[in-house]
Amino acid sequence: MKSYMKKLMISTAMAAICSVAAVAQTNFRAISYADAIQAAKAEGKMVFVDFYTDWCGPCKMMARDVFPQKKLGDYMNSHFVSIKVNAEKGEGTSLAKRFDIHAYPTFVIVNSEDKEVNRTSGSREAESFISELERMVNPEKSPLAIRERYQAGDRSAQTVKDYAALLKDEAMRDRKNGEAKLNDVARLVREYFDSLSEGQKLSDDNLFIYTEYTQMPDEPAALFMKKNLKHFGEAARQEIEQAIAKTCEYALFSYFTGYKPVDAAAFKLLGNDIKTFKLNADGKYDAVLSFINSYIKDDKDQYVDFCRNHFNELKEEHRTYIMSTYSRLFADAGQDVKLKAARFVRDNLSELPFNAIYAAALEIGRLEGKAK
Repeated sequence: MKSYMKKLMISTAMAAICSVAAVAQTNFRAISYADAIQAAKAEGKMVFVDFYTDWCGPCKMMARDVFPQKKLGDYMNSHFVSIKVNAEKGEGTSLAKRFDIHAYPTFVIVNSEDKEVNRTSGSREAESFISELERMVNPEKSPLAIRERYQAGDRSAQTVKDYAALLKDEAMRDRKNGEAKLNDVARLVREYFDSLSEGQKLSDDNLFIYTEYTQMPDEPAALFMKKNLKHFGEAARQEIEQAIAKTCEYALFSYFTGYKPVDAAAFKLLGNDIKTFKLNADGKYDAVLSFINSYIKDDKDQYVDFCRNHFNELKEEHRTYIMSTYSRLFADAGQDVKLKAARFVRDNLSELPFNAIYAAALEIGRLEGKAK
């Protein structure tokens, strides 16, 4: 389960890296809860309450990387009067008590009569968050309705999109079987993609295949969107370009952190994509690529030396990624090398942000054979 949660962490982080903030971001109004209820009545909307705290990392990620995205902002602003509530300050303390808030972030939807409609918690990608909100407020998008349509044989783009999003959300909440369920969702979308004509694959209705469910550059959907970039509609092209960048980000950091073995052909394809689409024009991947190139020489002892000599060249977030998964890179190494790797992690704990130290400590335990 820990590997599943780390996989989700990296996937979410990659989505955040590739996200593009736009002007039409979510409009969180600087008004009281009571004023939000009144505004909702006047505008024919519901109230969206974002309960957060100053110390909550996922809260900050949502605020920085998810709520500013145009697609989510357009949806939020048309459906809700949105407010942020610090659960530990001001009226937030009484509101948190009233709504029985114990996890952050928690998002509560309230109607204009001040009655709770639904709630959810935790960080999400923008597209997934929109789908979840729709299921919470739109009866036609309820889990039961979506399942009934899909099981009755409806394979329209919208139904497949809704059903895949529903299954993905359920997988992310399943601590025991989540990873297997995510694989099932990927297979469902891949089978749907394979059933489409070339024209259907270019349709805006099917953009979700590329933006939400295509991870690696060598997947059929990824190869298709790269080959046919100029054939997508003008409005969709920017989203496809972002999806291409996202697959490269995901592959790069999957190799960097050891989540995926570095296949020579796939790594060459990744390098070509980075060059073709000018994804490293500013050199932002140089350090990460140098780490991967050192690792694939298949001398784990020398790789630890390389990490020690070049660790400070990595950005802070990249240090966090690798130190939170370091034992994966040495799964087949001898015990002497694992202990050397553990010493490297111990020596660099002070270089990590405080919220990454616990994960790094677990990696030390795994390398030293003291933790599973």
